[in-house]
Amino acid sequence: MSHDQNARVDLSRSIGVGVRRTAAWLGALAIALMIEHFVVHRGVIVPALEVTGSVPIWAWAALYAPELIACFIAGWQLRSWTLVGVYAVLATILRERFYLLLHLLGEPGHQAASAPRAEFTLAAPIVAVAYVIVLVVASLSSREDAQLDGVDGVS
Repeated sequence: MSHDQNARVDLSRSIGVGVRRTAAWLGALAIALMIEHFVVHRGVIVPALEVTGSVPIWAWAALYAPELIACFIAGWQLRSWTLVGVYAVLATILRERFYLLLHLLGEPGHQAASAPRAEFTLAAPIVAVAYVIVLVVASLSSREDAQLDGVDGVS
C-alpha cells in the first residue's frame, strides 16, 4: 500500500472513531436527560410541588447534574475549539428536541403556555452557552493534566 493510501485509511479510521465517540456521547447525554426527567423531575420535583408547593434546592441541582456530568466527561476528550462548538451545538439540539418531545407528550411541567418554538428560541442560546462553559472547562482541565504529565515525564 502506498503512503497516500495509508494516509487515507488512517484518516477514514480516525473519522470513524470520532463519529462513534460522538454518537456514544450523545447516547449517554440522552440517557442523562431521561434520568433527569423520569427520576428527578417526575419522582422528586413534581411530587414536592404537589405536596408542599416548593422544591428543595438540592432537587434543582440534581435535575441538571446528569447532563452536566455527561458534558464534562465528553469535554475531557476534546482537544479542538471547533469540536467544543460542535459538541455544544449537538447537545443543545438533542436537549431541546427531547424537551419538545416531552411537551408533545404532555409530560408534567412541560405543558408550556408558550409555543415550543418560542421556548426553543429563548432556552437554546442559554443552554448552548452553559454547554460551552462546561465543555471548555473540561477540555482545559484535561489539557492541563496532560501538560503536567508531560512535565513529570509520564506519557
